[in-house]
Amino acid sequence: MKNSLNVFLLFAMLSLSGFVSAQSSKKVNMKKPESVSLAFMKRFIQFEFESAKSLITEESKQLISLLEMAMNGMGEDEMKKAKEEAKIKAKNLAKATCVINKDEATCTFCCDENKQPIGDSELKMKKVNGKWYVHMSKEDMMNDQENLEEAPVDGE
Repeated sequence: MKNSLNVFLLFAMLSLSGFVSAQSSKKVNMKKPESVSLAFMKRFIQFEFESAKSLITEESKQLISLLEMAMNGMGEDEMKKAKEEAKIKAKNLAKATCVINKDEATCTFCCDENKQPIGDSELKMKKVNGKWYVHMSKEDMMNDQENLEEAPVDGE
């Protein structure tokens, strides 16, 4: 009896998490690279990898999974501090500006705590079946992470 209750609870939690994920993705306009890139960046810098994966190309998912595994190796205190800083940085992200070239786009982000563009941080986008997705290479991901780490946090 206890085993079937555990199976039921597991199924209910998985169903609920799928529902929550579907609800949050409804807010993203997949036909606008600005909407997709901004939603992705906010999720990515807050370590919401599973949610971020819904906004990237299939080719990019392996890179996000590798980063997720690396983050899981962080110590508890280090992870807590990183998440606190990420919340502040995500709050400052207010706008994405994209330059579109056919089925590709490059998006930059605003703003730091002074409402200025965030360094050289940019995402490459790819249009697949009429929808925009973030398309990352290993080099792109390394550059974006370095730029986000260099962005000042309020009060610094």
